[in-house]
Amino acid sequence: VSCALLTITSLDKTSNYEQMHTRIKDDSNLLWELREKALSLLYAITFNTLSVEESQVKINELYKERNELYSHLLPSSNKAVKDAKAAIYETRDNNYEQEEKLLIPYELITIKENKDVSK
Repeated sequence: VSCALLTITSLDKTSNYEQMHTRIKDDSNLLWELREKALSLLYAITFNTLSVEESQVKINELYKERNELYSHLLPSSNKAVKDAKAAIYETRDNNYEQEEKLLIPYELITIKENKDVSK
């Protein structure tokens, strides 16, 4: 009886891990799509293919999409968060501070600064 119970428990855990892996993979794909949309918008802003108003609307849409996506993600473990922070810090993959002034038009920077002041 205990052997059968152990086998059933093991199979159940395996299926849970497979489901969790699939969900994490799907979430990662959605985050990647969001990143690509943000990069596409950044290029459009850089090369002035959108007006300031259109850019602001698209930025707000991305914020809404990001918030909706984040509300459905599985919670990350503290170890995973710590490892991700270390990897980002090490590769500087998500740091655009130096490029920000070169890539973003002055008009959009002033919109952000005006919003920060009005808070």
